Amino acid sequence: SIFSINETSGELSLANRDLLDPVQTPSYTLTASASDGEFSDEAQITIDVFANPDVPVFTSANVFAIDENNEESQAVIGTVEATDGDGISEYDIISGNEDGLFNIDDITGELSVDRGIILNFEETQQYMLEVSAADDGLGNVQSTQQITININDVNEFDPVIVNTTANPIAENSDAGTIVGTVEASDDDIFQTLSFEITAGNDAGNFTIDENGQITTLAGLDFENINTYNLTVAVSDDVAPVRTTTEDIIVTVTNANEAPVLEAIADQNGSVG
Repeated sequence: SIFSINETSGELSLANRDLLDPVQTPSYTLTASASDGEFSDEAQITIDVFANPDVPVFTSANVFAIDENNEESQAVIGTVEATDGDGISEYDIISGNEDGLFNIDDITGELSVDRGIILNFEETQQYMLEVSAADDGLGNVQSTQQITININDVNEFDPVIVNTTANPIAENSDAGTIVGTVEASDDDIFQTLSFEITAGNDAGNFTIDENGQITTLAGLDFENINTYNLTVAVSDDVAPVRTTTEDIIVTVTNANEAPVLEAIADQNGSVG
């Protein structure tokens, strides 16, 4: 059946919407009866069916973004918008918001972070919500849209140098000899750290790779310089970039080199 009536309250309702066809049957005439067990009465009820051809259409983007650590209470993320010939009566979040992190204004569609909620990129980088828009026509026809909220990483922490090693190096060692290592970390996740020697390398004798390994570019001479004080900088890669520095002392050890006989000038003279 298309319609049903509550036998206690008399409430008349639609039992099967799919059976309605306003083109073929624009009107229904029903007979309803009421009885107190002894007496009864009947009444004719006419139900007119109107078609609502308009369906809400979303016109706003389906991807939004907001910085983590939102300082403003109920920070605005963006606005969900839809159009319909009958007008929009209500917006709602229908799934994906089980923790109650977000709100949507049912009239304007403004999407915001709920009061007292602070979003944290290190915990969750993305949220998926399903929102709805209902029109103001007969039956409040509804459309839904999946939206994505991306949380932007804010560079909160300086890189931390957790360990350094420096190995004494014998003079005249081959280029490419490892002389030290810098290990670093960053509490901002998904960031790539870079290493640079920023001081103490004026002659260009050393280099540091993307893993923090320091090697020589040329043989070192103990008799010329036997100690190098290198400053290594570690930087992250999210603006504004944060940098941490540390000094590393590289010691050159003396090698027992063969004596070199210097040329003796020719001398003229007689013996005896």
